[in-house]
Amino acid sequence: MKLKRRNKASAAFNMASLTDIIFLLLIFFVINSEMPNALKLILPNASGKTPASKSITVALSNDLQYVVNSQNVPFDQVKSTLQSEINKSSSTEPTVVLKIDKDVSLERTVELLDIGNQLQVPMILATKPK
Repeated sequence: MKLKRRNKASAAFNMASLTDIIFLLLIFFVINSEMPNALKLILPNASGKTPASKSITVALSNDLQYVVNSQNVPFDQVKSTLQSEINKSSSTEPTVVLKIDKDVSLERTVELLDIGNQLQVPMILATKPK
């Protein structure tokens, strides 16, 4: 008498749960990663900290390349680009974070601070912790 097996091993593999897990991991790493800066900057050292929401970033490299929120702009368009970024900002009082290379002359830093003063927006100078 020949008996039949009730349970047969299935050779098929269900990928649905694996793709869900991989998708969730991808979302986790994208949310927790920081966007890299477009410029390689060497920031000056400081010991103090000022907490602020980094809504708008203005970077200036030692070869005088201006970057406003990852967008390269010439100096004569920095004010208009910054004004448009302030208008697009969702916060009520946006803060501008200045990331300026330590080899840049003080005159260029003052020019950016003057633009912030004209636009009446608070500016913070980013530094590297000691």
